[in-house]
Amino acid sequence: MITIARTLRACLLALLAMPLLWLCPSDARAQVDCQPEGTPSYFEFGDVGPAGATTSITVTYTCYNRASTQQSATACMFFDPMSNTPGVAPRTMISWGATTEWLQFDLYADPGHSELVGSTSSGHPPVLVEDLTLGANGRETFHISIYAELHPGQAVAVGRYYVSQMTERLFTAYRDGPIPPGATTCAACISSHGNCDRQERYVEALATGVSGCQITTSTDLDFGEVDGLAQATDGVSLISFACPVGTTWRMGLDNGRHADGETRRMSGPGGALVNYELYRDAARSQRWGNTADVDVSAGTGTGSTQTLSVYGRVPAQSGPASGNYSDTITVTLIF
Repeated sequence: MITIARTLRACLLALLAMPLLWLCPSDARAQVDCQPEGTPSYFEFGDVGPAGATTSITVTYTCYNRASTQQSATACMFFDPMSNTPGVAPRTMISWGATTEWLQFDLYADPGHSELVGSTSSGHPPVLVEDLTLGANGRETFHISIYAELHPGQAVAVGRYYVSQMTERLFTAYRDGPIPPGATTCAACISSHGNCDRQERYVEALATGVSGCQITTSTDLDFGEVDGLAQATDGVSLISFACPVGTTWRMGLDNGRHADGETRRMSGPGGALVNYELYRDAARSQRWGNTADVDVSAGTGTGSTQTLSVYGRVPAQSGPASGNYSDTITVTLIF
């Protein structure tokens, strides 16, 4: 069995973003109101290619109890997309001046990207939730972290700036006593004007397209079980990758860990060796090596996933000792 390892090199550019701020004051009649601390943090993915990217922000709010009795509260947060960058699951980033160029991303409540953050109209349950108990005329500060993922495998235009415009909305439901109202009651503040406080701020997600490639998968080349090597044995594996549109790439394979010069070999029990070879074509006439312009695969990025087949052959040779034989090949993608 041949295990394909991966090597990836990338180029990066810098991203500059100009923060904007839009605050909507809370209802002055609210007994409990939660005020944002500082300017909004922006989801800055930075320089991105087909590999995608992740980022996160942490927002801070201080909640004030304006009543002379103990109050409990539940705060919940949603992110509403604005009309020019619509959608939730996935959300959309557009490239200014080129409305047909867009990228998809999503927001999550956890670093594992499993708890999706919805909007006030998407129907997703609130997952950014904070419960508070406030003493008479007291206050409490809390922090909420939001995680963002720009999904991999997308066509990224080099040199383009991508933006998504959103409104960060914080709702706070409150009541007398020590028991917070809970997430369901907080979500009801979207349409109810009962014991609810509302805050909103303008935020953006930002990214810059750069020339970058990513190897996404590489399958094992498994020659299977054979009863001796009196005749050649063939196998095939696949390497999938993505490069931005127009990016020139070349892909090479090294000779493995047990090679004798350019003769690839798998190692087995007691150091026994089996010769094998890798090719770029099904006829197994074009050896696949790692020398530019000689024995590598080359092409141009399409912006979506491309797949290359690795054609392997174990030639007929003297029968080695029984057992498992393997080698490790490093794949190098240069762009």
